[in-house]
Amino acid sequence: MRKVKDHYYKLAKEKDYSARSVFKLKEIDEKYRLIKKGCHILDLGASPGSWTEYSLERVGEKGLVVSVDLKPLRKPVLAHGHFIEGDIFQLTGEEFPDSVRKFNVVLSDMAPDTGGSKSVNHQLSLDLCRELMRVCDSFLKRDGDMVCKVFQGEDLQEYISEEVKPRFKSYKLFKPKSTRKESVELFIIGFGFIGKAE
Repeated sequence: MRKVKDHYYKLAKEKDYSARSVFKLKEIDEKYRLIKKGCHILDLGASPGSWTEYSLERVGEKGLVVSVDLKPLRKPVLAHGHFIEGDIFQLTGEEFPDSVRKFNVVLSDMAPDTGGSKSVNHQLSLDLCRELMRVCDSFLKRDGDMVCKVFQGEDLQEYISEEVKPRFKSYKLFKPKSTRKESVELFIIGFGFIGKAE
């Protein structure tokens, strides 16, 4: 537990968000305009729920946010939200509301359980990101967008070349200002889903 709570932690409390990580998504969205009114959003690794809360605000009542995590959210979702407590990588689509089978945007703030080795943490993070691409293959609409958290390391560019570039028209790497200085996390933003990589 940090003795000193930072600016974003306090701001999240003031604005009644479940976690400071909301400001990472807010920065990404303000820069790249991914989450629009009426969109269908799939939020993976959603607990405690701040990305879901922000997404629900952005899509409005005509949109839909489906959130998935093994752990529950801190707050119940609004009427245009749907929470699935379960394994992200065992989704079949049958769990989704009847109104949606594919999504405009797939979001992932997932991170592995980390140990002391940065190299091992990096590889575990890439494993999650590879699985995320399988989810995109199944549930992301053509021309849809993707946000994926990843830990920096020596194999990041190889992952991007093998997994991201074949699936998306373009991509960006982005480190939000709200990310803690000591953090090795980055976000990969994929634009314009082409389809499953061959």
